[in-house]
Amino acid sequence: MKIILKNILLISLSIILAVSLCFCADSDTNSVVSDSNNEIESDNTTSENNSSEDVTGSENSSVIGTTSSENGDTTISTTSPSTPTTSETVNNNGNHTITATYEWHPGLPNEDVFYDLSVRVDNSPVNVSSYTITSKVAGVKVTNHTGRVTLPYSVRAAGKPIVVTVKHESGASCDVSIPCFKWTQTFNDDFNGTELDRTKWKEHWYLTNVAPADASSYQVIDRAKPAKDCYTVSDGKLNMFIKAEPTYDTANKIKYLYSECCLDTAGRFEQTFGLFQARVASAKFSGINTAFWLLPKGSYSKFYTNFLTEDPRYGLAEIDIYESSVAFGSYNRRTFAISEHFYDYTNNYKAGHKRSAYYKLNDDITNFHTYSCIWTADALYYYVNNKFIRSSVGLQTESADGREITPAYMIVDVSLYLDNAWVGKRDFKASDLPIAGYVDWARAYKFN
Repeated sequence: MKIILKNILLISLSIILAVSLCFCADSDTNSVVSDSNNEIESDNTTSENNSSEDVTGSENSSVIGTTSSENGDTTISTTSPSTPTTSETVNNNGNHTITATYEWHPGLPNEDVFYDLSVRVDNSPVNVSSYTITSKVAGVKVTNHTGRVTLPYSVRAAGKPIVVTVKHESGASCDVSIPCFKWTQTFNDDFNGTELDRTKWKEHWYLTNVAPADASSYQVIDRAKPAKDCYTVSDGKLNMFIKAEPTYDTANKIKYLYSECCLDTAGRFEQTFGLFQARVASAKFSGINTAFWLLPKGSYSKFYTNFLTEDPRYGLAEIDIYESSVAFGSYNRRTFAISEHFYDYTNNYKAGHKRSAYYKLNDDITNFHTYSCIWTADALYYYVNNKFIRSSVGLQTESADGREITPAYMIVDVSLYLDNAWVGKRDFKASDLPIAGYVDWARAYKFN
């Protein structure tokens, strides 16, 4: 009997081990992929109404798309990030039809852009070895064994569509027209010198840091609010500080124990559509949000850059290109967030829709990385270190009641929240203050 029980126990343990190994193998199938430049992780997780594209970039910039709750816990969804662009269908030999699809994005200035084509003949996918891709446009690079078309900026800079031809071995062929943008720079600040350029930036808003006579009667809140003197410009960068200096809301009789930095370009630089980008390094401690974002000009929640196509009562009132805390991603120090905030202007401007996703670099967010967003009439496109990671579609410029969209301006800031709020539990000591987040440069471009 002992031998039988022993054998049963051994068999049970073997089954458990085998199941565990199968589960791990299945997980690992989607956990690591590689390309010609680097090996990158991918858990293929996305947020509701959002998704992500696994990319490999320069500066150790590979990205994972994830969603998180505000404490960094991961959730999973599988919503597609965008709808691929489809070529026209051509029946060259009268017997077969062919279509080619790819996910379009505009691409950044002075950067190569590649698109991977997916080809179907008679509505069935075909192997890449069964067709060829050609182009009559000089400079277009085609990698036929992968179905990739690469467009250098020298080709795209004409601002005209580039046509490539896909021909299948059956004789069916189709032309694929790829829209191209020409970029013109409209804003630049490299933060050289020793003073903030006030022709470009101002305080987004601020409270006084001078204690009023009745400060002892104020309600005390253990977080920060913007103050005027919480930044410096030195060594070619903007230094944005969290300081252990109180700020005072005299209108509401509130004393905040800390001060923080928030700067914007409102009234100095505003633009409808185009590219907005900044090279940012996040603050090194938890409990702090370092951010780069866009707001439409006008009262918050009442002016918009776009409207939801599925329900144009919802206006897009805030585009968070980059929000970060070292607490995101279960404190892996590599995770940042992208968010879009929509408000229902027919229901007292109530917040009613949000798109957000968390992404993970393979490098610390406290190092400098470049975060970019291209705003168009019907979509937003996001890049990290010049590599495309996300498209957010289903947008339009028409509201439900005929109101117009509004130009947007840029904001950079560091913010200290209540302890253990959405940016994590504070892990700094009093001696660590002031704490800084940094901006190396900020730029904007128009397209045509």
